[in-house]
Amino acid sequence: LFRPLTDDATAAIRVNNIGEAFDAIGRQNPELKKIADKLKKFNTNTGIRYAEVRDTFNQRKAGYYDTGTNVITIDPDFGGSPHTLLHEATHAATHALLKKDANPKNPKHFLVKQIREIFEESKEFIDPDLYQGAFRFNEKENAVFDLEEFVAEFFSNPEFQQALSEIRY
Repeated sequence: LFRPLTDDATAAIRVNNIGEAFDAIGRQNPELKKIADKLKKFNTNTGIRYAEVRDTFNQRKAGYYDTGTNVITIDPDFGGSPHTLLHEATHAATHALLKKDANPKNPKHFLVKQIREIFEESKEFIDPDLYQGAFRFNEKENAVFDLEEFVAEFFSNPEFQQALSEIRY
């Protein structure tokens, strides 16, 4: 999950071919193949590129999904892993649904309702030192449990899925 991308995945990203990058991840890691194949279906129009990524506090980040351009940017020095690509692709695949159904008290879509329930119930059990991908960090570098980051980590990280499965809801 956190190993470097293979040469063929890297080459696919360099030519903006997200589908081939997903295929390469599936060949590299059979455990991730199912996730990569699903995300491939939901990201057919999503662009991908390598470039330096910085957050709003000017800190380097592994990757970023730009909702305005529908492009995933992977930082080649910090984000060259299958996890980064799958995490950012999950943002691309789920962003519209989460924003469209943004009322936390009364979500309309059954999937959003289930995700919000798991998110709320698991807040106190998830350690940000172990699963940084499920959090965003504020200017004081405090971890803030964030629904979109939680969803991206939930769908892209089998280790996080295992940790969640061990929580009794």
